[in-house]
Amino acid sequence: MTVAKGYKITAPIKGAEEFTDMDVNFMWSVASGFAHGRPWAFQGLLQREHLEVAEGHKFMRLSPRTDLSIWLPLQALHLLGELLRLREVRAGYAPSPRGNHARPGGAFYRPEKWPTRLGIR
Repeated sequence: MTVAKGYKITAPIKGAEEFTDMDVNFMWSVASGFAHGRPWAFQGLLQREHLEVAEGHKFMRLSPRTDLSIWLPLQALHLLGELLRLREVRAGYAPSPRGNHARPGGAFYRPEKWPTRLGIR
C-alpha cells in the first residue's frame, strides 16, 4: 500500500475478523453509523414511536432500545477478551477459556430484530 493510494479504515477492521468468530465489521459499521450521524443508524436502529398532537401535527420520537444500549459495549468487551486470548497464544501461553458470551457453535450474540434493509448484515 502506498500513500498515493490512500488508506482504507476498513482494512484493519476486516483484518481483525481473521482472529475471532465475532462479526467485527458489522459492529464497527453500527458504531460508525451512530458516531457519524448516519440516518440509517438512528432511524433504523432506534425505537420509533409515532405521535400525533393537536391540529394534525405528527412527530416521531426516537429512543434507545434496551437491547442495543448494552449490546455494543458488551461486544466491545468480548472483543477485548478475544484480543487478550490472541496475545496469550502469540506469547506462547495456553489461551484462557472463552466466557459464556458465545452461543453454541461459536456465533456471538447479535440481536435478532436487526432491520435487514440497512445493508450492513
